[in-house]
Amino acid sequence: MQAGKFNILIGGMAGSESKGKISAYLTELHDPDLIVSHFMPNAGHTIITDRKYVSYHLPICAVVSNAPVVIGPGAAINPETFFTELETLGIDPSRLIISNRVPLITAEHIYIENQKLEHIASTTQGCGACVSSKIMRGDDVIRVGDDPRFADLNIVEDIGQIINDFLDKGLTVFCEMAQGFDLCLNHGIEYPYCTSRNIQPAQVMADSGVSPKRVGQIYSVIRPYPIRVGNHRGFSGPYAEAEELGWDEVKQRCGSPEDLTEITTTTKRQRRIFEFSHERFNSMITLVQPDEIALNFVNYINWEDYGKTDWNEISDKTKDWVADQKNTYGVFVSMLGTGPDHHQIVIRSK
Repeated sequence: MQAGKFNILIGGMAGSESKGKISAYLTELHDPDLIVSHFMPNAGHTIITDRKYVSYHLPICAVVSNAPVVIGPGAAINPETFFTELETLGIDPSRLIISNRVPLITAEHIYIENQKLEHIASTTQGCGACVSSKIMRGDDVIRVGDDPRFADLNIVEDIGQIINDFLDKGLTVFCEMAQGFDLCLNHGIEYPYCTSRNIQPAQVMADSGVSPKRVGQIYSVIRPYPIRVGNHRGFSGPYAEAEELGWDEVKQRCGSPEDLTEITTTTKRQRRIFEFSHERFNSMITLVQPDEIALNFVNYINWEDYGKTDWNEISDKTKDWVADQKNTYGVFVSMLGTGPDHHQIVIRSK
């Protein structure tokens, strides 16, 4: 990370790249002075240290840091789950700085999405409907400052000034973006099978009130087999040119002795899994321009690499996969997640 800069972690695919693992690792390594997020409760963020921690509203890396945490205006909050999460994660509420432009998700928002978004297999957590209400500036919008449950928290009007004050002092700011680039409303895989917002580094800087001139390191997190949320009473969409696979096929390819089937944190549906999409990866590299790539789920390439922490111990099969990305796209894979535990990771130097 760069001091005096706004450093960004972005999911390079359609979410579930295990960004939480990488964000926590980077936080421990660089000890940022301020953590920024704009999360909504339509996706979970997980790390496994002494136990498993899961967040929906709060940046999960805050668990391994004592830095103040900004919840920016691009967020939306479900109050019930927010306060439960705050207690579960053990985050001191005094660390929070919340923008008063953050709207609250209501039962009406959730109802609307259940009626109108099931055809695209949305997570239907009310996030898009809440953002729509905010954009329409109607009387039904409830901001965090309007709810007495938030009265003891630090609610501010000018979040951009606070973040820029940190940057002006030469301090390090770190932002983990929500969801993944391939779900981007304007640049994702295929409309309407996308999320309700723009997933771009420049967008999260705009939401934070920070000039793009102040960008630091951009880290992108990927996986060898991208996923989409499972179909429910609708279709969650294709993955460009990539063929959809079955979990048994991935298990056979990597030699796993156990079932690999993944269940989404939010909806509890079985995830759909696909071949690596070169079309989408090229788009992400072109539009995001990441400085470093983190590859998680390395054990899905070769199960022999599970839990390894040294590059010299990684199999030739995985090393060849990494080399292909360098040769084809010119990107350097600097971090390899070899298992779900926080410290099951390999770090490479250029």
